[in-house]
Amino acid sequence: MLPRYCCVILQCPERGFLLEQRPPTTRHAGGSVTCFGGGREGAETEEACAVRELREELGWTVGQLSRRAELYVGGRWIATFFSALPPERCDALSPEAGHSAMWVQPGALGATPLSQWHRAVLDAHIAGGPGVLRVVIET
Repeated sequence: MLPRYCCVILQCPERGFLLEQRPPTTRHAGGSVTCFGGGREGAETEEACAVRELREELGWTVGQLSRRAELYVGGRWIATFFSALPPERCDALSPEAGHSAMWVQPGALGATPLSQWHRAVLDAHIAGGPGVLRVVIET
């Protein structure tokens, strides 16, 4: 069984993480900062979902995706996080209405209002380790 959500960690060594500021009225993580991504549709694969979400939310088609983390909440596999290089020219991005894209340096993540899920995954990503990370949040 595949997870319901797929997200992408977009990181550039010089600029940090490219993240999304979600409007307060958004159903999930309203008012929070998150990685770009969203829910799978129908029989969509995880990769297809990540590509579609970046196209919808940023108006951009991602290059190569690497599977980075699986998020488990209360024992259930909730989301897959991929990593990818961000777009070279962010001035050409077209964020979804009401949403905005922002660069955040790793050292500034602690002061950033990240959603609980995305904070856990980004913390694990920064802590490192090769391969796919297993991130667990107990409820």
